[in-house]
Amino acid sequence: MPLVILLSGDLMSSSRLEGAVRKQSARLAVASSPERALELAADEQARLVLIDLTLGGLDLAVWLPNLREQCGERVAALAYGPHVHEANLQAARQAGCDGVVSRGGLDRKVDELLAGFLA
Repeated sequence: MPLVILLSGDLMSSSRLEGAVRKQSARLAVASSPERALELAADEQARLVLIDLTLGGLDLAVWLPNLREQCGERVAALAYGPHVHEANLQAARQAGCDGVVSRGGLDRKVDELLAGFLA
C-alpha cells in the first residue's frame, strides 16, 4: 500500500487529507519535522511527501536534495501553502518540488493530485 507523508504541524491538514489518501488505497503518515519526514520516506512504500510551506524551520533548498539523495525519484514532493505567500510558493518551485499548489488548490483538487502522483 503506497505511503503518503504529510510534513506539517497542522493537525487539521491531516484530518482533511486522510480520507482523500484512503480513497487512493494509500495510507497517510504525519511528520511534524523535516527529519521525521526523511525517516518515514525511507519506507519502500513511500511515494509522496505533501509539504506544508507554513511549517517553521523548513529550508526546502537543503531538505529536498536530502530527500532526493535518499529516495531518488521514488518519492515525489508536492508543496502547498497560502496563495498570499507567493514568495514561498515560488521558492518551492525553485527548490525543485514536483508540484506546488495553493492551500485552496490542494483542497479543491486533492483527489486529482493524489491520483496523479500515486499512479
